[in-house]
Amino acid sequence: MSYVSPENSKLLYGTKPNAAADGVARIAVKARLLDENKKPVAGRLVEFAADRAGVIIEQPTAPTGTDGLAVGFVAAATPGPVVISASVFPEETSSADASSAPSEAVEPPL
Repeated sequence: MSYVSPENSKLLYGTKPNAAADGVARIAVKARLLDENKKPVAGRLVEFAADRAGVIIEQPTAPTGTDGLAVGFVAAATPGPVVISASVFPEETSSADASSAPSEAVEPPL
């Protein structure tokens, strides 16, 4: 099993870092796992977590692929910033900020 380098790995979010705080509008979150040589690490389980209540997380449905990516989705029922962390099993962690805007501030996607 390849070692995941926390320094080279990234926690990314989709093209919209903000979404309506309606519990429905989602933001894609991605963990890109890279090793010490900046090569993708496949076959690792990733679990996302939020730093506060009122956040709905749809966990990745599969381990990282050959590109080192695991994709999940986040929706918030209440407005405000959300810090999302990604745990790589068994023990590695990374985090990044994502925000949810008040429902009236963002048009829901069609």
